[in-house]
Amino acid sequence: MQGLLLLRREYGDHIINIHCFSHCLELVFRDVVKSDNKYQKLMNLLIGLHKFYKIHKNRSGLKEASEALSINMVAPKRITTTRWLPHPNDGIDCLIANSYKAYEAHLASCSHENAKAHGYFSMLLDKRLVTFAMVGIIHLET
Repeated sequence: MQGLLLLRREYGDHIINIHCFSHCLELVFRDVVKSDNKYQKLMNLLIGLHKFYKIHKNRSGLKEASEALSINMVAPKRITTTRWLPHPNDGIDCLIANSYKAYEAHLASCSHENAKAHGYFSMLLDKRLVTFAMVGIIHLET
């Protein structure tokens, strides 16, 4: 026991902790994917891209790449606001469905001079990771 439940138990054993449905679903999902490092790698990519593109010069570079490719740019979503599944799903959707080619082009162009860009570019080229993300978004939407 930890956290709030432990504090509540100090006042008596009659308190029962019940997680909401969203929290239960999240806990089950994390138990299922924690043995697969692709999920953690995907979360690191999504969080890293959000932080990388918060910097103006990187965001403007992504915008230029998307305009050159005639793609509607969607900036990376922040997926760490809560732990609930829709947030990572939004991040995956933003990356895979909307702007993958723009991210790939921009990260390829700046990966020679920026180690973080090179790391994110390498993750984007990982076909198993991208397939995992695509399958994940299909399952999370159904």
